[in-house]
Amino acid sequence: MSRIGIDSQDLSFRVLCYFIELAESGETDQLIAAGFSQETILALRQMTVSDLTSLSSSVGLMAVLVNVPRIESAMTARSQRLNDSHDLAYLVRAGATALLLTEIFRISLVEAEAHLLVLQADKRSGRPNMPDTDTRDAIHRWWAANQSMLVRQRWMALHQAWPQFSLASLYAVINEFNV
Repeated sequence: MSRIGIDSQDLSFRVLCYFIELAESGETDQLIAAGFSQETILALRQMTVSDLTSLSSSVGLMAVLVNVPRIESAMTARSQRLNDSHDLAYLVRAGATALLLTEIFRISLVEAEAHLLVLQADKRSGRPNMPDTDTRDAIHRWWAANQSMLVRQRWMALHQAWPQFSLASLYAVINEFNV
């Protein structure tokens, strides 16, 4: 936890108002745990706006504790959600099947189908077209040579290598010998 002093009168005023809200809603446990006495809480509740404004102008009155690792974790999670969203849209536009989406994003088939309904402009049905035998062999060689890639990036790179084929077709090629 990092401690940061508050030198903003407006922010100090808002924090004091928050303390009053806690007290008026009966949630004084937090205030008492922070060191406020019942008398101080009562006096705070009885202050006028003018009193609060004056009090909030006192330098060094407040500081906040910031959980920097948790903020960083939340920022990373947000960034991951944005990347997931971007990648999901790309894969759907590239013709991914619901089954492929379940493998890549670890979501249920129902969730994958819902994403397809929302993001897919033109719904294709039926069996995807397979490339010719030489192209299929080249796709298999590429897939084997790129085993070290993360699954999502591997599928996206595969599609970028053969953009003339939908991901449904590429998925059929990669899995044509799996029974």
